[in-house]
Amino acid sequence: MLANWSCSTSTTTVNFSAAARSYGDLRKMEVWVDGKKLVEQYHAWDGYAYLNFKSTLAAGTHKGTTTAADVDNRLQKLPFTFTVK
Repeated sequence: MLANWSCSTSTTTVNFSAAARSYGDLRKMEVWVDGKKLVEQYHAWDGYAYLNFKSTLAAGTHKGTTTAADVDNRLQKLPFTFTVK
């Protein structure tokens, strides 16, 4: 379901950007980092959704997940690892 995503870092500021496409109606996207939900955005229409979010994180390696949810709450997850310097 997830079409693309990017995660760029500059010192401790991290910019998350993602887009999703589904055959069902999407209702939201989320970003989770190290088991904690950082953001939930409802920029969705029909089968499309996008997310843009900046956050300050501690230096080090982190495990993240971008999630897109359909209206029936079916979740599609894209896990990733990134390093903040």
